[in-house]
Amino acid sequence: MNANFLKSFFIFLKKIIFIFSISFCTHAEVIIGSLNAESGQISDIAGIIIEAQRVAVEYINSDNIGIQGQGLIELQRIDTACDPITGISKVNAFINRYNPNIMLGPTCSSTALEVAENITIPKNILLLSSSASSPSISTLDDKNLVFRTIASDTQQAYTLAQYLISKNEKEVIILYENDQYNETLTQIFLQEYTEAGGTVKYKTQLTNKTIINEKFINAFVDTAIASNHPTLLMFLHGNERTVLLLEQFVAIVSKKLEVLGIDKIFSHHYGTDSMLTTNIRNLIFSYASSGFNNEVTIIAQASSQSSPEFQSYANILLNAGVDPNSPYAALSFDTTMLAVLALQHYFHNIEGNTFLSDSLFAVANPPGIKVGPASWETARSLILRGVDINYNGVSGPLDFDSKGDVERLYSLNQVSEENTWITEPIEPFNPLKPQIFID
Repeated sequence: MNANFLKSFFIFLKKIIFIFSISFCTHAEVIIGSLNAESGQISDIAGIIIEAQRVAVEYINSDNIGIQGQGLIELQRIDTACDPITGISKVNAFINRYNPNIMLGPTCSSTALEVAENITIPKNILLLSSSASSPSISTLDDKNLVFRTIASDTQQAYTLAQYLISKNEKEVIILYENDQYNETLTQIFLQEYTEAGGTVKYKTQLTNKTIINEKFINAFVDTAIASNHPTLLMFLHGNERTVLLLEQFVAIVSKKLEVLGIDKIFSHHYGTDSMLTTNIRNLIFSYASSGFNNEVTIIAQASSQSSPEFQSYANILLNAGVDPNSPYAALSFDTTMLAVLALQHYFHNIEGNTFLSDSLFAVANPPGIKVGPASWETARSLILRGVDINYNGVSGPLDFDSKGDVERLYSLNQVSEENTWITEPIEPFNPLKPQIFID
């Protein structure tokens, strides 16, 4: 074997190794756990969150690069069933297999608290949720490892209470679901509302055993008739069960209005952000002839639908067959984008012993060049060049404080007199108000 042949062979071998390494690097997968309650009471909401995550990952992977130097993103779904015990068991198994740097979720606050305290914090894994809103999360000794893009329930309850008082809605009837989210939100609202001078005329709970019939609905409708047009406030999930309840409610109220010869029973009807689903919106639209369509307002965390960020995001989701206006969709998309941006920053700066939490702060908070939800390639390029970025999300700015929380604006979501869906921002009443914690 001559020297020239050996030289040519080794050159060829080096080329093969190089091509193989590039190919391996491009197609290696970065595993991210997606912790969601795919089964259980809020599976509808979890389904929306999962779809938004999926679309975000498909968008990021569309250039076949993903995270430069690491590979494409793969979401691994873990059904926590909104149950802490189930969550702990499944998350432990997932971590033992994949050893992830970051995990998205969980959907429910109760699961998030248990998983964080017992697993992810001790194992130094960053947890980033788009829906766990319990105030208790803010008090975790989390070593900068628990973050969320959704605001604490305190903010929504305070905004709702102050808005009702500002509109002279000083008497309410409350219908709430008996899960942790709605119970906590109801408790905080009651404290805020009564302190501001409001009165609760009646409060009833919707449980899994509740039979939705005329007797159940008449209990709070007849109380309203005996009062001076109180406000109906609904802390419910926008699922099929709520659709059934509202259909019966409208039928009963319409009949009573006709019999009594009056124009209204409730001054207005309000729902919270988990009711902002497509089926609830369609139901509201269907009541145009009865007038109920203009008498329902859902107060939710704001996403400016006129902003360039929202339009870019909406196009991405619509092309994937997902409703961009679904509750938690924008938050979930933003959460996924932030997670991957943070990972790109972390891996690019890993030789400087950067912590993943530092990378999350670096891509989410000012200073830096603002990048939006449709700017993945630009954002990645800036990170690789060592340029600071500031992700400006679909759901608004995502500037984390020292507790891993964000402040959010809220909006009124309702049908106009022209029967079109409109969203109007609510000016913050006092965003610096101290948190309320409910045991």
